[in-house]
Amino acid sequence: MKQTTFIILGALIVLTLIGAWVYLMFFGTPKDPSQIFTDLGLGGEEESGGEIIPPPPIKEDPVVNLNRPRLRQLTTKPVIGFIEVQATTSDPVFVYYAEAGTGHVYSISLTSGEETRLSNTTVAEANLASFSPLGDAVAIRAKNDRRLSSLVVGTFSGPGEGLDIQPFDQTVSDFRLMSSNTLFYSANSAAGLSIKARDFAKSTDSVLFTVPFFEAKIIWGTSTASTHFVYPKPSYLLDGYLYKYTKGAMGRLPIAGFGLTAFSGAKNSLIYTTVSELTPRSEIYDLTKGTKRELAILTMPEKCTPSLKQADLLWCGYEFKKDTIGLPDTWYRGEHTFKDSLWSVDLKLGGAELLVDTFLASGREIDVTALQAGKSETALYFINKNDNTLWMYEL
Repeated sequence: MKQTTFIILGALIVLTLIGAWVYLMFFGTPKDPSQIFTDLGLGGEEESGGEIIPPPPIKEDPVVNLNRPRLRQLTTKPVIGFIEVQATTSDPVFVYYAEAGTGHVYSISLTSGEETRLSNTTVAEANLASFSPLGDAVAIRAKNDRRLSSLVVGTFSGPGEGLDIQPFDQTVSDFRLMSSNTLFYSANSAAGLSIKARDFAKSTDSVLFTVPFFEAKIIWGTSTASTHFVYPKPSYLLDGYLYKYTKGAMGRLPIAGFGLTAFSGAKNSLIYTTVSELTPRSEIYDLTKGTKRELAILTMPEKCTPSLKQADLLWCGYEFKKDTIGLPDTWYRGEHTFKDSLWSVDLKLGGAELLVDTFLASGREIDVTALQAGKSETALYFINKNDNTLWMYEL
C-alpha cells in the first residue's frame, strides 16, 4: 500500500475523533443530572425514572451460636467467690461472682453472656466471698498481710446498688453463708478456735463447738445439728488428725497422716489425702462401714466436688506429676502449680475417667481451684489459680 494511502487513512481517523469530541461537547450533555446513568439504553433511549432503588432488606432470624466450646472462660476479672443461680428449672441460668480487691458482685447470663453489676458496695482488699445457696446474699472478707478484717454481709437491694448490710463486727478466719439469715464462722478465742452460728434475724450468736488449736480447716455441715469435721492446717512436715463434732461433742476418726487434707465425698463418706515418704496418696473413707479404698488420682479439697445427684460420683481437677515433694504446702504457698485436666471419679470402684484435657481445649495452663458443680449438675465451675479468672465446663 502506498504511503499516500496511509496518510489519507490516518487523517480520516483523526477527523472522525475530532467530530465525535465536538458532538459530545455541544450536543451530548444530559439535560437532567438523573440522565447521567439512565441514558445508557440501546439506541440512546432514556429509561423511565432516575432514582436508584435499593434492594429490600432481607430479614434474618437471630443466630444462636450452638458451637460454643464446652470449656470456656467466663471472666477476665479476678474472682474470690461464685455461685450458679436459677430461680426455677425453666428460668435462665446465671452465675454470680465477687471481684477480688473491690468486692463488687456481678451476674453473668449463660444464655446471652450479658454481664450486670449487682452490687457496688466496695470492700477494700476483698479476698474471699461466700454466697447463700439461693444467691440472695453474700459475705465478703477483706485481708492483707497484716490483719484480717471483719466480714461484710448483705443482701442484694437492686442491680448496681449497694448491699443491704447486716450488722456484724467479728473478725473471722473461716466462714460459710448458709442462708441470707444464717452464717457459720470460726473466730479466735483464748483456748483456740470458737466455731459459731450467727442468726441475723435474731441478732444472736450460738457456739457450735470449740477447737483446741488456732490453725484449722473446717468441713462445714449443712445445719447447726449436722456433723462438722475439723483437721489442723495441713503440712507435709506435720502429722494431722481428723475430728468430728456433732452437737458440740468431739470424736476422732481413724484418719491421720502427714499433710492431711480432707473434704466431704458422696453420701456418708470422706475423701482424704496424706503424704508418706514425700508421696501423696488419696483414699475414700466410708463413715458408715468404717472401710477405706484407694483412689486412682490425687485429690485436694479445692480441686474436687462431689455430685449431689449421683452417690458415687466425684469431679476433680488433676495432673499426674512425679515431682510431688513439698505438697500440699508448696501449692498453698503458690510455689507449685498444676496443669490440670478435669476428671470424673467413680467412688465405688476408685477409678477415674478423663472429661477434658483443659490445655488442649483452651491452649491455657489451668490450675483448678474452688471447683463446684451447678445445682442442675449440667456444668462445673472453677477458678484458674494462675490468674483467678472464672471458668466453666458443660457436662
